[in-house]
Amino acid sequence: MTELIQRELFQLFIMFYCGLALSLLFSARDRLMARCGTRRRLQLAIYFGFWIFASFLFYRYVYRASHGVLTVYGICAMLTGVFLWKKVVYGILKEK
Repeated sequence: MTELIQRELFQLFIMFYCGLALSLLFSARDRLMARCGTRRRLQLAIYFGFWIFASFLFYRYVYRASHGVLTVYGICAMLTGVFLWKKVVYGILKEK
């Protein structure tokens, strides 16, 4: 396997787990907001706080995967991770 292929596979691996981590983060955000009840200001603070945390997490994953360069297949790998979490993992956890 060439060095280029190894780098690209590493980037796909990292961005796939970025999608999984972001979905896990937003699932936690939704649960936390549901526990807040009718406190709108607290829900708003949690909502924007999690977006800030998600952007930092995304930045760190992109920097680790390819030194900050966004690629089409990196984004596709991240979206695959999000889809996998929402459809497979979260569906199994939600049923129990």
